[in-house]
Amino acid sequence: SLISTIGSESIYLIKNIWYDLSSVYKHAINEPNFWAIAVIYTFFKINEIVDIDFENIFNQYKYAQIHENVNVIIRELSLQKFDLRYLSEEGYVLSLYLL
Repeated sequence: SLISTIGSESIYLIKNIWYDLSSVYKHAINEPNFWAIAVIYTFFKINEIVDIDFENIFNQYKYAQIHENVNVIIRELSLQKFDLRYLSEEGYVLSLYLL
């Protein structure tokens, strides 16, 4: 499963993305499984983690809906690549090389 491939620090940061989003996003959260995938994908995108095959996951669900949810998360939280609020240890190391 997707969650079994990431550590407890990453799970903590993913939860923080969700908590922060839920505190600012005041619209209905329909289809929570799509939101969950979007939050996890956003975390991986922020940290430039590319070892998960999200295309395969997206093909199992509604790609357009997940993509829209990712855009909402990025917009509502004003996220950027290597955002310090949600930066994992792996993301930090990558940022040293990529920035």
